[in-house]
Amino acid sequence: MANPANNKNKGNAFEREVAKKLSHWIYGDQYILGRDPTSGARGTVLGRGQVFVGDIIPVKQLPLEWQGVFPFIIECKTGYKALMPNLNQQNIIHKWINKLVSERVGNQLNPILIVRFLRQRAVILLPLELDHTEWSICLNIYCKTMNQNIKFYVYKFEDVLKQPFDDLKTKI
Repeated sequence: MANPANNKNKGNAFEREVAKKLSHWIYGDQYILGRDPTSGARGTVLGRGQVFVGDIIPVKQLPLEWQGVFPFIIECKTGYKALMPNLNQQNIIHKWINKLVSERVGNQLNPILIVRFLRQRAVILLPLELDHTEWSICLNIYCKTMNQNIKFYVYKFEDVLKQPFDDLKTKI
């Protein structure tokens, strides 16, 4: 039987790894984003009353050109052998996306879900279609809080990080 403490440590390590990679990709500095110590369980207040939610949040001052705005809410999931989706079974993905969309605050309007199922490579789910990736899958997810269907695209996480962030930034 799996040790729950060990699973928590694996999840924390995955969040730290993702935070460094995203921070370097977005800002060119691996230390601007970090793992929320509460693991996204509540809003974290930083600086001048800014509230950020999610597993990955700014932990240092954002570059001036961002004008203090962090437009993403980022959740990370790892493990979940029994819940691994396939093309016919995607309930867990729909549940995670709905939770992510419902928790957005302030300027965090762009939900990002990064998932690494057991013994699989990480994938990233974005409500944006990217141009230069090897493959993608489109999921039509009904978001209850918005009362509408939203297309989320599934990409290999490492493939997305190979693209210049500015390509994604222009689509936000």
